[in-house]
Amino acid sequence: MDIESLAVQPALENLPGIDVGAESCTEPKEKKKKKEKKRRKAADSDPTAATESHKVKKDKRKHDQAFSDAAPLPTTSPKRSRVTISPAEAAAYLKAHNITVHLPPSDPSLLLPEVSFDALPIPDCLRGAFSAFKEPTPIQACAWPPALSGRDVVGIAETGSGKTLAFGIPALALLLSSSGAAGNGPRALVLAPTRELALQTYDALSALDAVQCAAVFGGVDKAQQVRAIKEAQVVIGTPGRILDLIGDGALALGGVEYLVLDEADRMLDKGFENDIRRIIGYAKQGAARQTLMCTYISAFSLSARH
Repeated sequence: MDIESLAVQPALENLPGIDVGAESCTEPKEKKKKKEKKRRKAADSDPTAATESHKVKKDKRKHDQAFSDAAPLPTTSPKRSRVTISPAEAAAYLKAHNITVHLPPSDPSLLLPEVSFDALPIPDCLRGAFSAFKEPTPIQACAWPPALSGRDVVGIAETGSGKTLAFGIPALALLLSSSGAAGNGPRALVLAPTRELALQTYDALSALDAVQCAAVFGGVDKAQQVRAIKEAQVVIGTPGRILDLIGDGALALGGVEYLVLDEADRMLDKGFENDIRRIIGYAKQGAARQTLMCTYISAFSLSARH
């Protein structure tokens, strides 16, 4: 007997006039009389058998009643269990992957790396980004905890190490968990040095279908980009085109509370420092804005630059 029929039978037995074990719900009266006469005859010849038969039926009714009264099976999946590591395990992880963490004096508490996707406190709709991966990359494991807690982060890692999701997942999680003021433009802005990188980031974030994203860059007509940014919560673009759209009155950054400088070193090499400063000046300031900077050059080269 399949599962569906098991689930249906107790409900039918509770309805008056229906016997699930009968061959027909409208059995003829003559046939019923013959069965009753036969049952009485059997009871007269063997009272014990009749008593046992009555007991079997009574036990069956108790079983069916218990089945129907049982709590229904849960229709929702259980809560996702958190997978955390101890401070000792975190230290071993950092050493194994040659990771150095510098903490600001104002907040020296170290957040443990998230070494499992299941441990991330993010909306389930974003977990599709991890379907092709077994575990977070080192830059993701170490950047997600502070980024998801609202801290500013500078991440230094080689190209292809997963930096896009390292800053992208916290950005989308923030937008999905809170609402911004309408009419202030995008809430998240990602600055990229090249058209190719801007499109790559746009493809990765828009594929999750979580919030509206738009990519803007030079070399193409602005009209389509102007239409795209009207409803976008995340804008990814090159500094020059961002400033063009601001100058045209098509883009306002007053609502930007999450700012990403992707491959910041390359943007500085291309002479975008003044443009970046101007763009940042249009966004929210101080504690009202979270800033993440991603680069692939070494910390030594970064300090030597300044």
